[in-house]
Amino acid sequence: MEWYVYVARGDSKATDALGAMSGEDPTLKPRYVAELLSGPWAQLLFYEGTDHSHIVKTVGAVRDRVNPGTDSAIQIRPGTVAPTHWSPKPTLCAYVRVSVKPGKAEVVHARLHSIKGYWGSATVAGSFQILLEVGGEAVDQIMDTLHDHLGKDPDVVAFEPAFHVNKAKPTQTMHA
Repeated sequence: MEWYVYVARGDSKATDALGAMSGEDPTLKPRYVAELLSGPWAQLLFYEGTDHSHIVKTVGAVRDRVNPGTDSAIQIRPGTVAPTHWSPKPTLCAYVRVSVKPGKAEVVHARLHSIKGYWGSATVAGSFQILLEVGGEAVDQIMDTLHDHLGKDPDVVAFEPAFHVNKAKPTQTMHA
């Protein structure tokens, strides 16, 4: 089971509070932290666990330390590859929050794996319905791809990309 927590604050006080949280209790440490360079969110925390109590514990701990300004989503179903479980890693990627018409999440999700630069996705329960990860060489290339696919999809209501520069080299892999 996976879940994702968006954090609006990226200041040193918030970053220090999140780091201390992991030091106090290792079960609160995210599997991966993406520092976001665009959009209203500063960080995207990736968690995984085996039960709902872990979701409650981690989401509550993050909110206690950095609120206001969090949003979370629980993975319902991963795509052909789940976000951050791909290999090799592109240098530039976008984590895209996709909102769709009611009842259309699975239909839209099934079409996403064919998008150029697709690196992972999942349907989620949250304020959006799909988390999509796409990579590319440049921001404009990724945005053109998103507009060509999501912008023209009649079942997509809105999409919000947040760009991230991966810390790993393109030849390195990321494992869960």
